[in-house]
Amino acid sequence: MAQVTGIVIDKRKLEALQAGLRVKADAVVRKIALDVEAYAKSVVPVDTGNLKNSLSADQRSDTEWWIHTNVEYAPFVELGTSRMHAQPFLTPAVERARPVLIAAFKVLFET
Repeated sequence: MAQVTGIVIDKRKLEALQAGLRVKADAVVRKIALDVEAYAKSVVPVDTGNLKNSLSADQRSDTEWWIHTNVEYAPFVELGTSRMHAQPFLTPAVERARPVLIAAFKVLFET
């Protein structure tokens, strides 16, 4: 145990608390990423279904997930072009999940 300005810190308890917090944070981020993927798939415009079927949430690290597609025209659908209006599907999915993520992390860090 180390002593800092009169406060006794049990390093093992601190490490256990940190590990538990990381596990909970990982679970929150995973759920949000999968929710974003599901919502994006539910609102993406469908012609052939190629774009919808290509959307995927993949874990890159403990708390980093990417919702992505390999379809080349996805940015044009999301952002529009000079000849086609934007039909956003990722932005609304992220914006819909933002308050849920913030609330979950507030609860996580308050406990």
